[in-house]
Amino acid sequence: MAQGRRGGRVMTKKCMLLVDDDQAILSLLERLLANQPGDWEIRKAQTGEAALACMRERHVDVILTDFDMPGIDGATLLDVVARDYPGTVRMIFSGNLNDDNEALRLVETTHQVFVKPQSITQIRDIIKRAITVREYLPDERLEEVVSRIKTLPSLPDIYLQLVAMLNGDCSAAEIGVVIEQDLAMSAKVLQLVNSAFFGLRERVNNPAQAVNLLGVHIIKSLVLMSNVFTQFEDAGVDQEALRELWRHGMSVAVGARNIAWAEGMPSEEAEECFVCGLFHDIGKLILMVNMPADYEWIRQVMAQQECSLVEAERNILGSSHAEVGAYLLGIWGFSQGTIEAAAFHHEPTLCPHRVFSPLTVVHVANIFDYETRGEKSDTLLDEAYIAGVGRWGDMDEWREVYRQAREDED
Repeated sequence: MAQGRRGGRVMTKKCMLLVDDDQAILSLLERLLANQPGDWEIRKAQTGEAALACMRERHVDVILTDFDMPGIDGATLLDVVARDYPGTVRMIFSGNLNDDNEALRLVETTHQVFVKPQSITQIRDIIKRAITVREYLPDERLEEVVSRIKTLPSLPDIYLQLVAMLNGDCSAAEIGVVIEQDLAMSAKVLQLVNSAFFGLRERVNNPAQAVNLLGVHIIKSLVLMSNVFTQFEDAGVDQEALRELWRHGMSVAVGARNIAWAEGMPSEEAEECFVCGLFHDIGKLILMVNMPADYEWIRQVMAQQECSLVEAERNILGSSHAEVGAYLLGIWGFSQGTIEAAAFHHEPTLCPHRVFSPLTVVHVANIFDYETRGEKSDTLLDEAYIAGVGRWGDMDEWREVYRQAREDED
């Protein structure tokens, strides 16, 4: 078995498992997915039982399964994979998802849902994006932490407000305004509405619009009949730190969108900038909630060594919250722009695409938020990057746009 080394650990050849009872479809998928970035092995199985036998033999990085199969169907198979092999990226495709309940059945244990006859090339591109972002996480422990994420915690007051609204007679627009205030809820409704199940031609980047498209019925099912949104009650995590995380994310989101508007970006691109700003620090949420002891250690190292948060995270975990967040957004099917904004918002020079983009406005809005509050930022303005995309002369104007956006928000 081919091996290499990444980030100080030995890497085995990565494996993708394709599962379908139709041999012709398996062969077609194998041909189209054969040329993956990096060194990949493709295995095939025609039943859920055979797929699980394969997974007992070797580690599987990505599984793509049909939904409707005899014996163990695709949804049941992914339930088992999520439980026993949480580090595996889980994807499903089908022509038989006929109602909302079936979609909701998949939302907790499936990272990507594809609906036939969706273009195989589109499936290939999404899979390539998901497996490429694995390179952001050199520590396999972090891969497993992120891959096992079913829910992200919502702030108690917002969660309780939403439950009360859903038990009342509120419109989708009113519910959307509340959900837009919460990072975890926004992430999940955008993941769901942009899944292939809903067959939308254009990507939705506005959480409130996503709620309107999904409808109150589906949102109510998500909140009241599943664990997609959870009220966070773990006393082991500093809730004030969580509140500050949400406040910072919203401020950066609003600032990034307003800068995009000032630059004349089309409405849909400006909304993508909002989403990029809202989710740029989602990796912090993952680490704080899933690795609280490690995160407290990181904070202590920051104080003792007077280093930045990113430096402390990389010293202890091998990756920072930026890479962790990018990985989750990648396997959840978010856009390349959103992934890059999360991955490179501290160090945009490292982004392979050196152009004015959502990353640009998120990077500067992130800096401006700390400036406006008079707080020390663990991120320095990347002057070389800003100059490289030809926007250094716009900084004063952008700073004023951000200041005005903050005043309007407050």
